[in-house]
Amino acid sequence: MIITEFGNCYNTDACVMELNLVTKSADDYLVGWAYYQYKTFGNRLPEIVEEGKSEDPIDWTIGLYTSNGDFEKKKIKALSRAYLPYTQGRLAKMAFDKISGSFIASFEVNTDINYPSVMYVSSQFHYEGMEKITKIMSSGIELTSE
Repeated sequence: MIITEFGNCYNTDACVMELNLVTKSADDYLVGWAYYQYKTFGNRLPEIVEEGKSEDPIDWTIGLYTSNGDFEKKKIKALSRAYLPYTQGRLAKMAFDKISGSFIASFEVNTDINYPSVMYVSSQFHYEGMEKITKIMSSGIELTSE
C-alpha cells in the first residue's frame, strides 16, 4: 500500500501539521508514501479564485518551491525523516518523532538475507552538525549513516 496525493497545502503551520499526521500514520501502519507534487510550475486550482485567494487560477505556492524557485523549508523539514528503506528481515515497527528526532524501529532478522539494513537520516533538518550517526538496534545490529 502507498499513500499519495496528500499535502496540497500552503507553507503554513496547518500544512506542516497535515504532513506530520500523514507521515506519522504511514509509519504507524508501515505504509509507503509519496508527496503530492515535486515541481516548480504552478498548480491550476479553480477553488483559489472561488475562495478569493487569488485572481490568478494558477497557484505557485502549493508544491515544494516558492514562486522564485526556493524550497518551501517548512514542508521539506516536515517530509524529511529517519526511516529504514531496507532491512535484513521483516520490518515490524518504525516511528520517528519530529520534535526530538528520536527514531525507533524493529524488525525480525532473517539471516538468509545477505544484505545489510539501511537507515536514512536527514542531517540537514534533524541531526545537524553530526558527522556520523550510529544507532544500535535492540537486536544488536549497528546502522551507520555518514
